[in-house]
Amino acid sequence: EAVGETGLDVLCNNAGVMASKEVGTMPCSGARWERYHQTKLANLVFTLALRDRVVTAGSKVKVMVAHPGVAATELQVHSVSDGGMSGGVANLIVSQSAEDGALGILMSCCDPAVQSGGLYGPGGQGLKGMAKLLPAAPEEKLADEASRTLLWEASEEATGRKFAI
Repeated sequence: EAVGETGLDVLCNNAGVMASKEVGTMPCSGARWERYHQTKLANLVFTLALRDRVVTAGSKVKVMVAHPGVAATELQVHSVSDGGMSGGVANLIVSQSAEDGALGILMSCCDPAVQSGGLYGPGGQGLKGMAKLLPAAPEEKLADEASRTLLWEASEEATGRKFAI
């Protein structure tokens, strides 16, 4: 059975817990943070692949991606407690509440004016502030058609299901 045939399925990612304690010399660097960054890019690539398929199918469904910026969540707590980030660095970069970090997601879900394929997140240098539509060009360059197809097919294989649009 294809995903979506029996109702609404939601795909979520919580990349806040990373396994390795390998840390780089700069804040938010090293193997663990590289994996974290890759999961965020994968979310964007998958969103754009889904958007492309929805458009091709002639659907009116909108597909968006959102990010919280830097918010006071368990990601920082966990990273500090297991040595992935110093408490001083965490205090310097945590710049908004978890509730404010949810604004991009809320905008994507509730604002009828959102654009399909849009990236929504904090407007203050991408780290904090009111959510808004962010420029897509830098990220879209990293999400070419080959990457979209590869991730889509790998996701279907990993789940053992075909995603019906």
